[in-house]
Amino acid sequence: MRVLIIILSFFLMGSTYYVNPNSGTECDGDGCSVNHLYWLHPVKGNTSLLKEGDTVHVASGEYEMGLNGPNDRKGTCDKSWPWSCYMNRIPKGVQIIGDCANPPVFWGAERADYIFNLNGSSDVTLKCLDITDKADCIEFQTCNRGTFPYGKWADVGVDVRNTSNVVIDTIDIHGLSLYGLVMGNTSNLTVVDSKIRMNGWGGVDSRGSNSGDIKFIRTDIEYNGCSENEHGQPNKCWGQQQGGYGDGLGSKKTKGNWYFEDTNFLHNTSDGLDLLYADTEGSVEIKGGTFEGNAGNQIKSGFQTTIQGARIVGNCDYFSDKTLTWTGWGDDCRALGQTIALAVKRPDQYFEIRDVTMTQGHGDTILLTSGSCDGTQKLNIFDSTFEGGVDYHQPFENTAWHWGCIKDINYSNVNVTGVKGGCPEGATCSSPTPIEPTSDDPPIVEVPSDPPVSELIEESTCPVCEECIIPDTSECTIPSPKRITATQFRNGLKKCYERALLGDPCEIFHNTYRETFILQKL
Repeated sequence: MRVLIIILSFFLMGSTYYVNPNSGTECDGDGCSVNHLYWLHPVKGNTSLLKEGDTVHVASGEYEMGLNGPNDRKGTCDKSWPWSCYMNRIPKGVQIIGDCANPPVFWGAERADYIFNLNGSSDVTLKCLDITDKADCIEFQTCNRGTFPYGKWADVGVDVRNTSNVVIDTIDIHGLSLYGLVMGNTSNLTVVDSKIRMNGWGGVDSRGSNSGDIKFIRTDIEYNGCSENEHGQPNKCWGQQQGGYGDGLGSKKTKGNWYFEDTNFLHNTSDGLDLLYADTEGSVEIKGGTFEGNAGNQIKSGFQTTIQGARIVGNCDYFSDKTLTWTGWGDDCRALGQTIALAVKRPDQYFEIRDVTMTQGHGDTILLTSGSCDGTQKLNIFDSTFEGGVDYHQPFENTAWHWGCIKDINYSNVNVTGVKGGCPEGATCSSPTPIEPTSDDPPIVEVPSDPPVSELIEESTCPVCEECIIPDTSECTIPSPKRITATQFRNGLKKCYERALLGDPCEIFHNTYRETFILQKL
C-alpha cells in the first residue's frame, strides 16, 4: 500500500511549462517555453496542452487576451462575436504563477467576456498576475459596443463560478469594464494579498449561492463603479441614479462562511461589503480592515456576524463634488447611508461588534437592524467607539445611533458621540454639537414626534412591503430630494420613510428616471 501511494503522488505532480515574451510558438513537451499562454492553453474550441496538476511559470511582460491572441487553430473566434473569444476552462489542479517581483500583465481586448476562465474547475491557483484592460471605459456607459473594432476593453477579470478550492494569490484585477471577479456556486475560495479595484460595475459579483469557506485576506477592494484612466486613477465613477452600480463585494442570496482579515473596502460607488441577502446557513467574520468612503452602506450582513478590530468611516458622501464622478452623480449616502446594516434571518441569530473604531457617521443611522426579529436575537457591542456626524440627507441634524428591531443589545465599554436622540442604556454618550443654519438654509420645521409603529402602518398611504419590490404608486410619489430643501424632504417622506425604518424591514431607494420612491425588502 505504501508503494502505491508513492506512485500516485508522482503521477499527479504534472508537467511544468514556461511563458516568456521572448520565446517562440511551439511547445515540444514538459519544460518548453512559449511566448503566450494561449500556445499552452488556447481559447474555447481549441485543444489545451495543460493537464491536471500542471504548473505554468509566466515571465514579466504584456500578453493580449481575446480575439487578437494567438493559436485559434479551429477558427472559433470571429469579429462578429469577439466577446465569446476567451480561454478554455483551466484544468483541475493547475497553477499559473507569474514573476512576483514584476508581475506579467494579461490585458483583454475586443469585448472579451473573461480574461481567466476557471468556471467549473477546482484546485486552481493563480499567483502574481496583473489582470486588466487598456481602455478608460465602463460597459453600457462609455465603452464602444456598436462597431468593430470595439477597442482595448474586456468585461471580467476572473470567473470562478462553479469552482472549489481556488486560490487567488497576489493578483491585481483592475480597470475591467464590468467586474473584477465573478463567483456563484463557489466553494472554498481564498483571495489573499490581492487588489480588486476600479472595475466598472463592481469588484466581486456573486451571482448565486456559495458554500464552504470564502476568505479574503489582506486584500484591497476599492473604487469599483469607476473606470481606470491612463494614469491608473479612478474616473467616470457612477451609481444607481445614472444606471450603474459599484459594490465592493455584492451577492445574491448565498450561504457560506465568509471571512475577511485585514481586508479594506474603500470608496466603492455603492456598498462596501454587501452580504445582506444571506441564507439562514452561514456566517460573516471580519477581523481588522478599513471600511471607508463607500457611497452606500459600509457593511451589510444578513448572516450571524462578528466584526472585530475594524476601522469604519461612515463618510458615505465621499464622492460628493468630486471631479472623478461621471455626469449626473447623485448616489451620495445611497439607501440612506447607514454605516452598518444587519438583517435578521432566523431565530437566535447573534451579532457581535468588538474593538471597533467608527467615525464620520453621515448616513441616517450608524446602526440599522431589521428583518424577522422575534425577540430571540442578540447584539453584543464591546470595547468600541462610535462617532456620528451631520446627516447628509437631513443636514439640520446629526445621524441617529440605532434604528431597528433588535431589542436585546448588550453594551460593555462602548462610547457613542455625535448622535441625535437618547443615549443607549449601558453606553457612554455625549450630545451632538448643534448645527447652526446658514443664511441660505430654510427655517427648520418642527416635525411631530414619532407615532407608534402600528399607527404609522395604518395611516400610511403606501402599500406594505412584504415579499418583493413594491411598484411605484402616486401615493408615494414626491419630488426628487435634489430639488427641494432638506426639511421638505424629511416632511414629505414622513409616511414612507418612517414606516420603512420603524414598521417594515424596507429600505428606500430613489429612482431618478421616474422621480419616485419605492420600498424594497432587505
